[in-house]
Amino acid sequence: MAGLELRQDLVEWAATTLDWRPLHVHDASWGHAESAVAQLVVDDGHRAYLKAHRQARKHRQERAALLQVREAAGAWLQRLHRLPPVDDDPLPLEEAVRARLEGWSRRAAGRLAPETLRWASARVGDADLAGVRRVPCHRDIVPRNWLWDDTTGLCVIDFEHAQPDVWWVDVHRLADEPWGAEHGDAPFEAQGRAVLCRLGAPGCGP
Repeated sequence: MAGLELRQDLVEWAATTLDWRPLHVHDASWGHAESAVAQLVVDDGHRAYLKAHRQARKHRQERAALLQVREAAGAWLQRLHRLPPVDDDPLPLEEAVRARLEGWSRRAAGRLAPETLRWASARVGDADLAGVRRVPCHRDIVPRNWLWDDTTGLCVIDFEHAQPDVWWVDVHRLADEPWGAEHGDAPFEAQGRAVLCRLGAPGCGP
């Protein structure tokens, strides 16, 4: 895949699929030429890697392996969530969710548009939590905390945030990384904004 910096098709793909406007497209391929890898970079430092295989078989193998690991993480979460909960939180779940939203809104003020905050508050306020209970949650179930062993399969590490919570806090981490402005993490912040945009939030752009 020669001349990656001139590949307009990659720029167009990023714009339509990732909602990005890349400033640069760099060739990040290995010298063995078995596949071609492009690095897309936007102005806030957010980046993505696109890999094009020269052999369809290798693409199928890599895709299957990645899906297998993510499915294994989902199955692991199911088992965790089914464990007997020890819910000793004195705050009722609905109040806890509302307090979490209020705290998030305060921290996000000035970083997100007011209409985005109102949209998020309305969506959480409309959630029906009747009958929902806390379950054991990992609360940081992201790929960096997954280890794969050919004998035992998936192992999960880093339980410092684990506590009983609403099950969807783990599901959203499995699907998307967190919004990271508080940690000075521009790529995570950009990804969080992209998630809001995909969910239909108004005013979620930079």
